[in-house]
Amino acid sequence: MDDFTARAPHGITTTNRQRRGLRPMRLLLTLVGIGAALLGTHMLVLWAAPSAQDILSKIETVGSKVTYEGLRVLQVSRGGHVWIIKQKAYFAPGRRQRFEVVSPADQAGDIAVVDGQKQWRYSRCKREVYVSPLAPGFKGHSIPIGAARHPAAKWSVAGEAKVAGRKGWVLVLKGPSGRQVAKLTVDRHKYVVLAAEHQRMRGAQTEKWWFESVKFDTHLSPTIFTFTPPSGAKVIRAPSVAKRLPLAEAERLLGMKALVPRYVPPGFTFMKDSVGVVRRGPHRVLWMMFRGVSGAFSIFQSWRLPEDVPQKGTIARWNAGPYTLVVMGDISRDEAEKMRKSLPPAPRR
Repeated sequence: MDDFTARAPHGITTTNRQRRGLRPMRLLLTLVGIGAALLGTHMLVLWAAPSAQDILSKIETVGSKVTYEGLRVLQVSRGGHVWIIKQKAYFAPGRRQRFEVVSPADQAGDIAVVDGQKQWRYSRCKREVYVSPLAPGFKGHSIPIGAARHPAAKWSVAGEAKVAGRKGWVLVLKGPSGRQVAKLTVDRHKYVVLAAEHQRMRGAQTEKWWFESVKFDTHLSPTIFTFTPPSGAKVIRAPSVAKRLPLAEAERLLGMKALVPRYVPPGFTFMKDSVGVVRRGPHRVLWMMFRGVSGAFSIFQSWRLPEDVPQKGTIARWNAGPYTLVVMGDISRDEAEKMRKSLPPAPRR
């Protein structure tokens, strides 16, 4: 029986023994074929995956033109404390946004509106409206843009994740030391940021937000992005957007010598070609900005201020010669003190 011959296609004759010997070879060839197909598919996926810079670019060129709304959660962690805020969020092209706080109860009813030209922030408990002009560089999305453009920024694609039932690319930003300082999840089709995480104050504070639900291409009435202060509410108007000038021009305009510290915390860069000149009340102020991958901080220099002039959000305040310098932003008091000790001599009064 083993020597029984069978007629194969095309006139090839094989015995049962020969056919049994071919079975392992056929199985091997089948497995090799499947493996090659899977490898080809994997290579196709790798080839199709966009780079981090491509994704960041499309957030501005594609995502900024999308209309959408959803329920968003914000979480801030600092010093062992965690604050969580839920808000309804609305976005439309033309740098238009609206946020309505749902919880916690003491903030419910607070509203923030960006109409493309101005930003309105209303506190229900304080009955105050704070109005400020939009900076020219305002993009309308929640990306640490200063960090994204910093020379030391290293964004990379770290895989995929789902947020609010939608697939997105995960982008990770690392600082010069290799520590992760920011993470984004970007919708694969709409190129809208679905979730973000940012380390601030050199890792001492973590800010996160994500969509619990989101709807795209919805019809939003233009009135959503307008705001009329409630009757009886106090309206506080912020100063005009600062002029940005090279350091030498800003010094000439204000007639003062900038006290730029010799010591700058590692990872930060002094933006000497973009120094602000702004008016705060009756005072004209020189605004020196320092940007880093993990955030930014500023030094505001003015002619000497009275000690009782309040400065909300101040990290440090120094008097040097005829000047007062105020430090604000993502920097520790210890680092601020190192900068104070490195200040150049102040001119005589």
